[in-house]
Amino acid sequence: MAMAHLPDCLERRGGVCVDISSFDEPVKLRAQLMAGDVDFAVLPTTMSALLYNNGIDYRIAAVIVWGSLFLCGNDVEVRTFRDLKGRRVSLMAAGTPPDLTFRHLMKRNGLPPEDVALDYSFSGHTGLADAAGDGLTDFCVLAEPYISQVTARNKAMLPLLDLSLEWNRVEGMMPAETAFLCRGDLAVKFPSAVVEMVKALKESACEELRAPEGGVNADHLHFDVASGEDAGERIFSYLKIFHEEFPAAIGGRLPDGDFVL
Repeated sequence: MAMAHLPDCLERRGGVCVDISSFDEPVKLRAQLMAGDVDFAVLPTTMSALLYNNGIDYRIAAVIVWGSLFLCGNDVEVRTFRDLKGRRVSLMAAGTPPDLTFRHLMKRNGLPPEDVALDYSFSGHTGLADAAGDGLTDFCVLAEPYISQVTARNKAMLPLLDLSLEWNRVEGMMPAETAFLCRGDLAVKFPSAVVEMVKALKESACEELRAPEGGVNADHLHFDVASGEDAGERIFSYLKIFHEEFPAAIGGRLPDGDFVL
């Protein structure tokens, strides 16, 4: 969504043409990254670190999204994590960033894993959103535009907790959740082009915040494009949490300093 206006922004900045491909799940982009067929990519920061640690040289040029996840549900009495004791929460897949984010926040809020039934029956963003829209789950973790799609279909399902703000409350920073990546050799050969791309991306995100498409609630969009240089410390602080709690999610170690441009 933050890239919706990128082609227009680049054209205004000098007529650069881009070919943008969209995937409904991040894992579907992995093969293209492994082959080096993509110049730039948008992926969860944790997955970006995992690929980099496995020798796939894509580096963070910017952070685009500082959290996107909400706990949605059909009971407005749920206002805190502790209110979820004894409830069932549906998540898109075990080990994915939404799952790990939710489990980390459970831990930081003093909610033992056995106190909540984590349900992975509905795979992928689309499958989970369809289930929530059909009333097949009482609580689930979603991001936009799926939140708006679900709440339009199922009036009982509402966004209850902004997990980004919950993360900020317990960690003292917003989560550096989504990264804008650049192929390593491109970053070395054409650093000025990368800078221009990040500037255009920032313009695109600002335009989307002013007028989100598809009835999306702008309050659910934590877009704030920050260059790798500006966000570096926050990126590594974010990854350190996963390294300590879910090391396999980022490849077992923190990336080296070259990971962030």
